[in-house]
Amino acid sequence: MNVEQIALKDIPTEVMEGIMLDIKPYITPIILVSENNGKISAECIGTGTFVESNGKYGILTAHHVVHNSRFNSCSSIGLCIKDYANPYSIKREAIQIIDVGVPITESKGPDLSVMLLDNIFASQIKVSMSFWNLNHHSQSMESLKDFTIKGACSLFGFPEELIETTIEKSKNKETLTPIGLSGLIGIDKYWRDSEFDFVIVSVSYDEQSNSPKSFGGVSGAGLWHFDLIRDVEFEMKHTRPLLIGLAFYQSPRENDLRYLTCHGIESIYKNVVNALDSL
Repeated sequence: MNVEQIALKDIPTEVMEGIMLDIKPYITPIILVSENNGKISAECIGTGTFVESNGKYGILTAHHVVHNSRFNSCSSIGLCIKDYANPYSIKREAIQIIDVGVPITESKGPDLSVMLLDNIFASQIKVSMSFWNLNHHSQSMESLKDFTIKGACSLFGFPEELIETTIEKSKNKETLTPIGLSGLIGIDKYWRDSEFDFVIVSVSYDEQSNSPKSFGGVSGAGLWHFDLIRDVEFEMKHTRPLLIGLAFYQSPRENDLRYLTCHGIESIYKNVVNALDSL
């Protein structure tokens, strides 16, 4: 099979938009909603991916996103379904946190948790969004053992700097409008450490880049793999994106590069599945 080297600038806009549309039904910002003296405030603290394993439904995200004083003290969690302007709210006490990987250090992880949803909430979310079936797609992962050397990857998250805040004075209410950002990234390194595996991806800040200044808010975002192919008319197409990782740490920016550390295939399709099956 012939392999074509394709520069990012040569990928048609409609292909990039198609990739984002394929991923979008599985992604949500994680918004903390708090009430204090009649004032309702909102804060986006990370990104999550709707996942399913053997009839259990949850939101896959980074451990540090759901383990802080702000998360524990909020009144409810806002999830964006249908469109990113209308959050779907779940009471904080209705969400059970399943820890899969507890960080040893901030940069090295492991850093992985699931916000477990009951079937009632899951069925309501299913009306507009989709849950990535970890059991079904685990077989597809066998063909991606060499994903570090072929195909392309995209990270889809909600950077804090792109969030628009609206204050309704009449209701004393703060509303957020998160803006999802997706882009192609390159895989630089893959390794296993004890029971978890990890991926390093690089983000460019060259003249053609529209990368955010910071990836705060992207913690918990899914890393998606796909191939770019040519059809019989030599038009560029993309294969269905597959969830292969989860971002949890950004390195300091050095010159025109920044590195993001993510969990890999085994962490998700083995460790997350085992954690949910053990409930």
